[in-house]
Amino acid sequence: MTVATAGAADAETSRRLQAVALHSPLTLGMWTAPRTFVPRAHLRLISQAFAETAQTPGGRLMIFCPPQCGKSVTAATYGVAWYLLRNPSRRVAVGTYSDSLARHRGRDVRAIITEHGHRWGVGVARGSASTADWRTHHGGGLRSVGVGSSLTGFPADLVLVDDPHKDRQSADSPTQRAAVWDWWSSVATSRLSPGAPAVIIQTRWHKKDLSGLLLEREGRVEDGGRWRVVSLPAFAQAHDPLGRAPGQPLTHPKLPEDDLAALTAHWEDKRASSIPRDWSALYMCTPIVVEGALLPPGLLSQRVLRPGRRLPKLDRICVAVDPSGGGADECGIVAAGRGLDGRVYLLADRSGVMSPDQWARTVCLLAVETRADCVVIEQNYGGGMVRSMVNSAWQELGREGSVRPGSMAPYVTTVTAKRGKYLRAEPIAQAFVQDPVRLAHPMPELEGEWEGWTPASSDSPGRLDASAYAVAHLMPYASPQAPNP
Repeated sequence: MTVATAGAADAETSRRLQAVALHSPLTLGMWTAPRTFVPRAHLRLISQAFAETAQTPGGRLMIFCPPQCGKSVTAATYGVAWYLLRNPSRRVAVGTYSDSLARHRGRDVRAIITEHGHRWGVGVARGSASTADWRTHHGGGLRSVGVGSSLTGFPADLVLVDDPHKDRQSADSPTQRAAVWDWWSSVATSRLSPGAPAVIIQTRWHKKDLSGLLLEREGRVEDGGRWRVVSLPAFAQAHDPLGRAPGQPLTHPKLPEDDLAALTAHWEDKRASSIPRDWSALYMCTPIVVEGALLPPGLLSQRVLRPGRRLPKLDRICVAVDPSGGGADECGIVAAGRGLDGRVYLLADRSGVMSPDQWARTVCLLAVETRADCVVIEQNYGGGMVRSMVNSAWQELGREGSVRPGSMAPYVTTVTAKRGKYLRAEPIAQAFVQDPVRLAHPMPELEGEWEGWTPASSDSPGRLDASAYAVAHLMPYASPQAPNP
């Protein structure tokens, strides 16, 4: 292809993109920054959700997504520019945790309007010198402020809040959380024009952060409430908005969309380098409560076997299972071994959302991998069927050649959860504190459940129960109840 031909092709592509540039925030980004704005599946969804909300009277949208994935660029920059280019007489209020970030957001949107707005007859009005407070020729415009600042005299046709909480420390502070809520209640919502939509983009640092309080009060759309929630964790969970299977990685602007191995490696690297609370909040879009939790934050990271240290010889190994009750619940599957040093070591976590056939197969494969001699299963949901499910899965693996034909399946024993979760878990929590229980390697999700679950919680984390059953089986003196024979 000659230079002239390539140039003509680029020009034709540019013309086609310009024709549809205002279709959505995503297409505007592709047209204004074709070499730097990279569309991905999650950005398409964010763009679509923003466009639909912005055009819906009284629409409400929350966007949760890991950092550096393009959510703010798509919604807070191209989304706001798209809205003003389509509606140049309307006004947008943007709030963020600091005045400096607010100026940055306003400057980016203004730059798009200044450079490209003339193609649609839109420009920045003379005299609008501020990057955080400017007007269009049509009387619309943008005011971008730090949370806590005033929006007096600025009726807004769209309000967007991007990161109302600066970091975990600020979100953990009751005083700072209250200040954000007061600003939302007394400033942001008071400036909304009738029928004006609102969008919130944030990291879910705390159960009682801005989004958490709003969801408590106003609810989700699917539950008959007001807020549409687009939550895009690094690894998919049940009912993923992108249609990903549980455990499938999120796309990333700097990685090929179809390279699942590279995407998985990227997010696994983030998981390995994050403490459980940060992994859960930043990358899995789920805050962990610490007040009143079974274990204090960071304790389990101190119980991880240090690099360079080897596991002691294990004399007993088991795989423990907390089957899900169906739906979106996760099945807890954890392997553990008892060392000759007297400690119990958690070896692997294979928990996830899966059908009974899937978890039975996963249990058997983990038993093979860890050379477990026993499987411990809570039988509340499955009754006596749980034994036959594991045995059937073992036989099927034998026919496939995944286990040696004729080899004996691990012994299956069951437990019945006759006592409340706290009474089951508290003795095991004390074992973590006193140090006879350790982790063979970091397990952020499991650590997060132990350091985030409280007796008042309605959640029923499977990893917590499965690991409690494993430890109780290998260390009976820590168990408040004995296994069924």
